This record gives sequence, structure tokens and C-alpha cells, in this order.
Amino acid sequence: MRKLTILLALIPLFCLFCFSCHTNTPNRHPTSPLDVAKLIFGPDSVPDMYRYMTGEYDGTPNGQDLKHAHLRFRVLDQQDSMALINMTVIDSAGRGEDWYLQMLKDTTWKLQTVSSLAMTGMMQVQLEELEQMPQGYLDTLITAAQQDREGNALKMLTSMDDYHFLIGNLRLVLALDDTIVQHFKDNKAAFDTLKNEALKEVTAMGTHSLESPVKLMKQQANAGKALLIENIYAGEWGDPQCITFVIGGMMDNMVGYLYVPDKSHLPDLYDSSLIMLRDLGDGWYMYKTT
Repeated sequence: MRKLTILLALIPLFCLFCFSCHTNTPNRHPTSPLDVAKLIFGPDSVPDMYRYMTGEYDGTPNGQDLKHAHLRFRVLDQQDSMALINMTVIDSAGRGEDWYLQMLKDTTWKLQTVSSLAMTGMMQVQLEELEQMPQGYLDTLITAAQQDREGNALKMLTSMDDYHFLIGNLRLVLALDDTIVQHFKDNKAAFDTLKNEALKEVTAMGTHSLESPVKLMKQQANAGKALLIENIYAGEWGDPQCITFVIGGMMDNMVGYLYVPDKSHLPDLYDSSLIMLRDLGDGWYMYKTT
């Protein structure tokens, strides 16, 4: 009888212990790709991390590497078995970077790859060199480019307008995605005007001329530069309906906007050089490649 009394007295304590463990333990059975991303990059260690790993992802980086960072998540795309999540990482000094988490679902959602724009360090060095360039040296470069007849000078720097474009362009390439999106929203009317002119040019050429990428608006380059756009192409993704507005980048690591009026003509997010694609509405998208 005494044993039974002790057992009955312990039952409430056992229930309280179980409830406490349940409420203080992070969700170990995430049901969505966003849940998995937040679990892996959350503040708590994940002993069963292997359950949520596949492909190239080997468990690092994870939340233990980002303890002092502020994270923001955005689902860019989610299909039955594939998903892409943008994770913005802001460090303790306020510097930010956008990462792209490609997720795959088999028995559960798993993290397959972690990508970001490459070669940003070299672009940051270029930007700092331009920003710190003495006016006298800058004037010398501009004069040399204006007087050059043999193609030896820096042709992209023939005026102060070119100088300001280069700085603005590099800053935008290196900016957080939200800043790049805001640049588009702030100038949407001008982008639509540029897009309409590009579409007229595509129509005049005919689709048979777009078997390979074609540079557009060659005679109106300043219109693109006013929006910090370096180049405009049609047919770059093997589809004449896809107009590419390149902000810039280095080698294959590019940032820009796409105009694709029919979603069925979008490049394959999971089987192309794209590492992200963000819907801006009205057929417009922001993209990055690497």
C-alpha cells in the first residue's frame, strides 16, 4: 500500500517533467522546408542533424557558426519535392549577406546546398579602390581614356558620369537582396519604359534572330545606365520571351532582373546557373547566378 501511495505521488511530478521537456525542446520534427532551415540555423545544437542533410551539404555552416548573427528567412520557391529559401545573415557589425538554401524532400525536408554570390570580395576591393581614388589620379585616367586611340586605356572610365555609374553599379551588385528589390520598386516606371523599348527591338528582329543571346538597346545605353543596368539581352536563357537586365557581377556570378511575362518560360531554378529567383510582380524577377 505504501509503495502504491509513493507511486501515485510521483505521477504528477513525472508528468510535469515530461511537459517541461516538451516545451523547452525545439521542434525535432519540422514539417516544412522553412522549419528545417530554422532548425539547422537556429541557436540550439541539433544532435540528429544527419536527418536533415543531403547532397553537398555536410552539416556546416549551421546555427552554431552564426550565434551572434541576426537571421531573416524568405521562401522564394516551394514545390512538391524542391524548395529554395533565402536566408539573410546580418552580423554583429551590421554587415549583411544573402544565402540561398536549396531543399530536397524525400522522407522529410532536407538541406541540399547552401549558395551565395561568389567573388564578392574582389568586387568589394574594386569598389573601395574607386571610392578612395584621388581626384587628380581619376582625372588622369579619364583624360587618358578620352585621348586613347589604340585601345590601351580604361574605356569604361571616360567621364565622371562613368565613374559615378561604376560606383553605384558595384554598390548595387553587393547590396542585400531587399535593397536590390527596392531599387527596382523605386524606379519601376523607368524599368517598364526600358522593357517596352527592348520588346519593340525583339519584335523587329524576329525570334529567328535569337538562337543565341542578343544585346539590346545598344543605341540607348545611357537609359540603362541611369538605372544602374550594365547590359540588356534577349534570348540569354534560350527563350526570346525572356529579357535579361544585367546589373553586373564578375565572370559567371551575375546579378540583375528578368522580365518574363509567362511564368512557363522562366529558366529552371533547379537546373540552371541560377542560385535564386525572386518574384517582383508583373512579370519581373530578380535573379543571381554563380
